Amino acid sequence: MSHNRYDLGFLGFYLFLLFFSQSIAANNCPIYAPLVLENPHVVGDGTPVSCTQSTLQAALDQGGEISFNCGGPVTIALTEELVVTMDTVLDGAGDVTLDGQQQTRILNKQSGANLVVQNIILENAKAPSSANHFSDTCGGAILAKGAGTTLMVLNSVLRNNSVTNINTNDIAGGAIYAFGLYEAIIANSHLIGNSASNGGAVGVLASGLQVINTTFSHNQALGSRDAGPLRGHGGALNLDDVTNSQNPDSHKLLYICGSTFEHNSADNQGGASNSVFSDNLGSQMIVEDSSFIANTTTHADKGQGGAIFHMENELAGGSSEDNFIIKNSTFASNETFSQGGAVWTLIEGKITIENSTFYNNHTLNPSTGMGGGLAISRGDLHVINSTFAQNYAWFHGGGIQSSNSALVKLTNTLFYRNESERDWGNYAMNRSADEDGGGNLQFPGIRFNQNNTPDDNKITPTVLIADPLLGALSNNGGSTQTLPLNNGSAALDVGVTAACPLTDQRGLPRNHCDIGAFELQVGAAFSVMPLASGSPDKASLSLQLQFPDTTVGANGNVYLAALLGTSLFMHDATTWLPWTGGALPVYVQGVFPTSIDLPVYQNLDIRSLSGTILFVGYGRNETELLANNQFQAAYTLPQE
Repeated sequence: MSHNRYDLGFLGFYLFLLFFSQSIAANNCPIYAPLVLENPHVVGDGTPVSCTQSTLQAALDQGGEISFNCGGPVTIALTEELVVTMDTVLDGAGDVTLDGQQQTRILNKQSGANLVVQNIILENAKAPSSANHFSDTCGGAILAKGAGTTLMVLNSVLRNNSVTNINTNDIAGGAIYAFGLYEAIIANSHLIGNSASNGGAVGVLASGLQVINTTFSHNQALGSRDAGPLRGHGGALNLDDVTNSQNPDSHKLLYICGSTFEHNSADNQGGASNSVFSDNLGSQMIVEDSSFIANTTTHADKGQGGAIFHMENELAGGSSEDNFIIKNSTFASNETFSQGGAVWTLIEGKITIENSTFYNNHTLNPSTGMGGGLAISRGDLHVINSTFAQNYAWFHGGGIQSSNSALVKLTNTLFYRNESERDWGNYAMNRSADEDGGGNLQFPGIRFNQNNTPDDNKITPTVLIADPLLGALSNNGGSTQTLPLNNGSAALDVGVTAACPLTDQRGLPRNHCDIGAFELQVGAAFSVMPLASGSPDKASLSLQLQFPDTTVGANGNVYLAALLGTSLFMHDATTWLPWTGGALPVYVQGVFPTSIDLPVYQNLDIRSLSGTILFVGYGRNETELLANNQFQAAYTLPQE
């Protein structure tokens, strides 16, 4: 087989075309493409000076669709907030920045109006210090109110926004505050460097929230726990219930899918996300295909939930509901002082963790540092085909800490070298699971202290104690990093098949049910290993493709695609083409070898392409490719 090198540099960041198909995606998240404007009001006459605060406010007063004609990229400096009173779609087309100049909020969506904000940058905004109601001091860039209404933020950047009352109870949402809505939806966006007392980037009260394919980075909940208990919650997100008596018909869901939370911090709890639900039958928190990396709580001697703090107190009778679900997600290098290095939870109901990786998370308090990976105070927890590796709790429960009020079941779950600092630290779990679903592995085995008494316990009575031969946390396909199993691993093919999910964390098939989140694709499956090097301004990438034994020697095609936002491009061996339907362009054609190394780009500036997802697939023809799902997400270009 021959191959061509190709250049991604021409791909524009703000191109939005039809998506290839719901089947060829890096995850199973909903698709929220920017709305196509049909007959917009146009702000500007083609010159930058025509695009002003007053002309924009005049367009907002009319409502409807709004676009800009400013003669190119423009920054509109604001001296007071823009008020939205009618249903509005505001589209910056990638050329418009609204700048609050650290003196004003940018958008105030009032009750009765629906608002869509898309393809725009909102920066340097600040919510005011005084108002008639506390909510009016929330939401640095966007304040949105109104039962039955919706806020959508699509393909946008919100950065360096804040509130004035940075250390006050209940003040939340450095970038966005949603109060009493049916739902807020944030998709395909970046929220960077925002801050508030709670919810450094997003604050929500009595509203549903969906966060889809969005990155939260370096947001901070700066309120001090020492100044009051309702401060310092949720470095990126803070959600205080999904409904209340004034808004009983909201979408009772906190849904996070395909998103990345990295380097966010909170003083008190929920370094990335803090959420509390009360007395809401049918309410739910779901996390899928997401990554929580290096989030922290910062208080010197307290703190819970380095990445997630979630409490769902279903006193109304929801104890049999599936309240909290984590699937196909990675928690790595998160940290808190007290409990739950990655996740702390209390649920009056059911918790499911499936196909997920908890790696190198920490709790640091010598007296209360429990649950390096996960701390569960109450709830029925079932952990299925997940991996807990090298988590650390100073006090005890290096992998999982569960109270006696919690019921824990483990199935096909792998614990590897979780640690505690003290004798009787119970390195993997503070106690054995209440129910053994079978197929579990623990390594090393029971350890003994200097008095020759055990410091540990078996996680289940039938646990397999053997080395799983884990590789390093890395990109192994799929939308999240995983810990691969190497050849010879004791975890291979010994899981309980009847309980095994159909796919692993990456979305690859589980042919023989390995223990943990990763299924080794041996011989029978197509595998892709990305090899990236360099810096974003001078990056190189190649893909190593391993073909199934049944394919080697046959004639066929390799297909290459790039998903940029919601636009799909395919390579025809000469150039990139936007794909909106019809026959699939072929990238490489010939006889399938055992493996092939495809250079993708070399010394290329990829900063404008951050978040682009590369897909690769193969088949004797297009029909075989699609019918057998012979494709996978191969690599996601790193964020700036």
